[in-house]
Amino acid sequence: MDAGQHSRFLSYLELAKYFVRKGTVALDAQSFAACDAEFTQLLERERRGAASREDAQRLVQLRRMLLRD
Repeated sequence: MDAGQHSRFLSYLELAKYFVRKGTVALDAQSFAACDAEFTQLLERERRGAASREDAQRLVQLRRMLLRD
């Protein structure tokens, strides 16, 4: 986990205290790192206009999981 990803993880943990649904477990560092890397890759594809419908759906899922706007 690089410094930027670590910073995003700490922000995620802070938000998770308030916004993770009851009965749902917050992501651990390893899971967060994998989801964050996938999110970054899909976001770049979307910016280039190369994202498929499945990519767009997965991006929405990851945004919710990672508590991103």
